[in-house]
Amino acid sequence: MPYATNAEPPLSPLFPDPGPTGCDSHLGQESSHAEHKISQSLHLHEVDIGRFFSSEALASDSHNHCVPIMDVLQDPSNVDILIVKPLLRLHDEPPYETVGDMVGFVGRMFEGRVFMHEHHVSHR
Repeated sequence: MPYATNAEPPLSPLFPDPGPTGCDSHLGQESSHAEHKISQSLHLHEVDIGRFFSSEALASDSHNHCVPIMDVLQDPSNVDILIVKPLLRLHDEPPYETVGDMVGFVGRMFEGRVFMHEHHVSHR
């Protein structure tokens, strides 16, 4: 079920407590996006960093492999926020067929890390 930015997010039974890590994710009902619930008290800059890499100037850079943010929803009853991102496949689906496929994947992972570091963001 898609949600508009100004709509109230679903109540907590649909989005369980993010737990001690402050993160929880699940698929949207239409399976075209993933909803990632985080605790802002534990991840203070997650949204700002995500929006920075999703900005027009950086999103068009071929070295940027960060998953773009489609929407951010604030839960009015607590500090949790819901980040909506495109639904991605697992890194090995479809399975790698050649060593070159794996080398390409690892190369893009490093390229993305370097891109983030060049913009003064470290990934943990």
